[in-house]
Amino acid sequence: MATTEDDDMPMAATVQVEIVVRALRRIRPSVYQISREADRTSITLTAVASAAGRRNAATRIVAALTDGGIAVVADDPIGELARGACLVLTHQPR
Repeated sequence: MATTEDDDMPMAATVQVEIVVRALRRIRPSVYQISREADRTSITLTAVASAAGRRNAATRIVAALTDGGIAVVADDPIGELARGACLVLTHQPR
């Protein structure tokens, strides 16, 4: 398993975009954007809504990803996603 250079902690396997799309199949694609760069897959909330609406969308996205076995790398994934952060996705540990 690969490790990060900074802290020698194991890195989770890269999540394929197709797996993310499948996990989010019940959520309107116009609400989020999936990005793939080098060895990372990430997600950004793109919904234009009130703060409460963005938080609701972020809650639904994080729940769908979790149900699909995907973890969002963040201390507060719902809050950070609702604020427009681009968050890295990994496979949930088994």
